[in-house]
Amino acid sequence: PSALADLLDAFEAAPVAIDEILIAEGDEGTDAFVVADGVLNVSRRMGDDDVVLAALGPGAIFGEMALVSDAPRAATVRAALPSMVLRVGRAELEELATATPEIGQRLSEFCRARMLSNLVRHSELLGAVPRDERGALVARFETCHFEPDEVLVEAGEEGAALYLIASGAVVVESDDADGPVQIAQLGP
Repeated sequence: PSALADLLDAFEAAPVAIDEILIAEGDEGTDAFVVADGVLNVSRRMGDDDVVLAALGPGAIFGEMALVSDAPRAATVRAALPSMVLRVGRAELEELATATPEIGQRLSEFCRARMLSNLVRHSELLGAVPRDERGALVARFETCHFEPDEVLVEAGEEGAALYLIASGAVVVESDDADGPVQIAQLGP
């Protein structure tokens, strides 16, 4: 209870006007939010259109994945109605996690569970696995973090793992006579 009280004290309430953007796709993730009241739409740019992916109501948590993964925001969140959100920044969460390690551990567990849930819902590979077997398969994966330019798989070496991209992006390259050639860029 005291750790929860500390966490709740770190949030600040913020009113949100209709059509106000709280998160813009592609921006750096510096805050996480909880919807206290109202409705927010989550959309993603697809070609020339903004496609609404979800509507978030009271109790919904958003923005935490980019916050903890240091990946750019994957979607835009805009108020569909006048709303009220609770906001907490990365610095406040890091300070809390240092002072109360239980908070950091619980937030990490929550984000990992959310990331795996997103993978199960959106991965074409996991979509081919019977629904009742997906949980057991996903439980076998471990979370890995990679820095920019870090090599995950080297051409010519035997594959040792299967990677599912939860956030960020990787580049697939091959060498030719002129040097590296980008074959593809893969995302979540």
